[in-house]
Amino acid sequence: MKTVSLKAPAKVNYRLDVLRRRPDGYHDLRMIMQRIDLCDEVVIAQVENPGIRVACGRQGVPDGPGNIAWLAADALLQRCGRQTGIDISISKNIPVAAGLGGGSSDAATVLMGVNELLDLKFSDE
Repeated sequence: MKTVSLKAPAKVNYRLDVLRRRPDGYHDLRMIMQRIDLCDEVVIAQVENPGIRVACGRQGVPDGPGNIAWLAADALLQRCGRQTGIDISISKNIPVAAGLGGGSSDAATVLMGVNELLDLKFSDE
């Protein structure tokens, strides 16, 4: 079983400005932020059984398709047209709903980890 272990760093906002509401309902933002040493641990494994599985075990953080890390892995696999098995284990150190970006960081880390694990060669952009 092939695995990748990565750290997903928290961030703090030095400044956050909400600029305007877009037609899609989201808002444009201007932010100044900094990564900090507090990190979640993300382990991604390629497994035989097809599908994506996410396990976190933290109250308030969904396992499976309700987790933003699952959505990130699913979007990447759809984009590259690969059908494989991916198990994602997240050890939460970043407090949930504390404004430190833990879920978003976990999702970004999953994108980087699956890219590396499957040697997809997507650029950082």
